[in-house]
Amino acid sequence: MAFHLKNMSLNPKSNQYSPELEKELFHNLKEKGWNIYNSPAGTDAEQCIKENLSLGPLDAGARYVLLPAALNPRSPDQVFDALEKLAQKLSRKVPEITIGSDSYPITGFTLREDGVKLHTPNGAVLSDRIFVEALASLVRTY
Repeated sequence: MAFHLKNMSLNPKSNQYSPELEKELFHNLKEKGWNIYNSPAGTDAEQCIKENLSLGPLDAGARYVLLPAALNPRSPDQVFDALEKLAQKLSRKVPEITIGSDSYPITGFTLREDGVKLHTPNGAVLSDRIFVEALASLVRTY
């Protein structure tokens, strides 16, 4: 089931999301032990980790990946170690968020004018509010 709800947090003048949404999004992810990395097409994983840790602001249209937090979030070795530990914890399954009775695997997201597109097999689009609230169901990485 995909959600298609109107997103009202995009500032059309700056193409960035509201500071309130970002603050809550980063807080929810930090509480669960996750970091956000900007992942433009053609960027390899090591380069993404070294150069693209996202601390805000988040831009509409940018592709973001979620990776487990590491002591040094710009160290590919440490991030890959944290990812391996998480993979073992989850029996090699992709992390999921839950909305109602539905679960969605998630590896990242793209912020769009019509909502937040999940990087999932079904490409669900959620309202920004539902997305931020659903992050509370994301597995804790530590």
